[in-house]
Amino acid sequence: MFHGVQRHFWRFFIFTFFFLLFHASLAVVDPDVFYHARMVLEQSHGFVRELPALPLTVFHNGYVDHHYLYHLAVIPFLWLASIIAPSSTIAVFLPFIAIKASAAVFAAMFTCLFWSLLEQWRVPFPRILFLAMLGSPSFLFRLNIPKAPAISLIWLVIGLMFVGWGGGSSRRRKQWWLIASHSFVYVWLYNGWVVWLLIMGIVAIVATMGAYVWKEWYPHARERVVDLSAVIVGVVAGHIFSPYFPLNIWFAWQHIVRIGFSGIPNGMEVGTEWYGFGIDLFTYIEAMTPVLIVAAVILMALVRAGRVRWSIESVYLGVLSLCFLFLTSQSRRHIEYFVPLCVLFFGVFIRDQNIRQWGLVFTRRQWVIVNVLFTAAVIHNLFFMQRYMNKPSESVLNIIPSAQWLKKNIPEHSMVVLRNWAEFPGYWYYNPTFQYVGGLDPRFTQFPYPEVFSRWQRLVDGSSTSPLADMQFLHGQALVLNNEEDVTVIHKLQKTKGFTKAYTDTDVTIFKAF
Repeated sequence: MFHGVQRHFWRFFIFTFFFLLFHASLAVVDPDVFYHARMVLEQSHGFVRELPALPLTVFHNGYVDHHYLYHLAVIPFLWLASIIAPSSTIAVFLPFIAIKASAAVFAAMFTCLFWSLLEQWRVPFPRILFLAMLGSPSFLFRLNIPKAPAISLIWLVIGLMFVGWGGGSSRRRKQWWLIASHSFVYVWLYNGWVVWLLIMGIVAIVATMGAYVWKEWYPHARERVVDLSAVIVGVVAGHIFSPYFPLNIWFAWQHIVRIGFSGIPNGMEVGTEWYGFGIDLFTYIEAMTPVLIVAAVILMALVRAGRVRWSIESVYLGVLSLCFLFLTSQSRRHIEYFVPLCVLFFGVFIRDQNIRQWGLVFTRRQWVIVNVLFTAAVIHNLFFMQRYMNKPSESVLNIIPSAQWLKKNIPEHSMVVLRNWAEFPGYWYYNPTFQYVGGLDPRFTQFPYPEVFSRWQRLVDGSSTSPLADMQFLHGQALVLNNEEDVTVIHKLQKTKGFTKAYTDTDVTIFKAF
């Protein structure tokens, strides 16, 4: 017991150290990091019910923090950062330090929990499978991005431990309340509860369909339905007893159903995580690709020999892997779920074949070679990700000059028009007293205010026939454009009556309307 805890401690310590290298600068690789950093700061001052910075979005009637417990979990890191670095000169950067440190810690916690899950499920070759998972650069990026994926994966693994597929029915009756409680907390933690509900729903459907074919599946089907019922109870209770009830119900409809399931409208730019990998998927999972190839070869050989064995767990995980492979091809944000599920499927499938009895085990030399190859892939990804996530061009310092100019030259509570939704988090972080036309997602503006969205898009893409009229309709005091991407619009507005070029630097140009 003690040695097991000691191993997990050293594993946690080592991965925390390496993951902290990913956050060794003030670079921000995703604009949402500004939003989460600011919201952590706001929540540390008291419960946030309003977001006055976005009056022309779905938050016009009130704000719903669908990362509520995640933001609360980062607050201790903010307190620790303020104790370690109390200087007022860097106070503005403390939320970034906190959220980056928390990202490394949460990612390391996931690695330890996932290893424990592999051991709990008695998966053979856990080291190889673990390294294959970390050998996927896109998964490693999503795991370490200073947002909610890592803590969502932590909670997903804990849920799988609670479910304990393969246990007896009496164990299920004793643990259904744990599953319900887990699902309740998931709702408050992050919108990843949808993925958890989807996983448990797919498993229940597969088990029920199997019970119609094989009678021995019936007890398992009954257990899976009980598990799904517990998840539904927890999810419903999590929404009803949420501090944001009943507004959270309406927001869940907007965010999950209308945005999550509706697809991306033609011509609309959204976050890269909403776009799929398509046929390029296997170039992004790198070290996972040979694992999948080996799995396919073993499966074909076993089928041909008539010796393939399928446990109920491997069927569940096989179907889940296929489902999330499809979802990942449609939206790359799902890769953080696809890769671990695929690793679990491969591990459980190999366990079911009991290949050690056939003599299909590595010799010492082969074992060393395989370990070296996968370790090399992980080390390569660690160094690549360290460079990628610390690019100087993505520094939080880049936006400060234009943000300070706005603060000094535009009255408080004025409406600032940004070129797109992705610019909002950075400017809101430094100037929370301003109002902004759109932010976080363009559909947050499009759905409740289609006319506002239409005029905003025409204004910033240069297609407006009356830029000043559109600016006045939006009540905009300043318009912020990008020097590289908005060259045509900048030249057009310089010749348009009613606009004056008030500020410019290497990155942005700001126009004032009068």
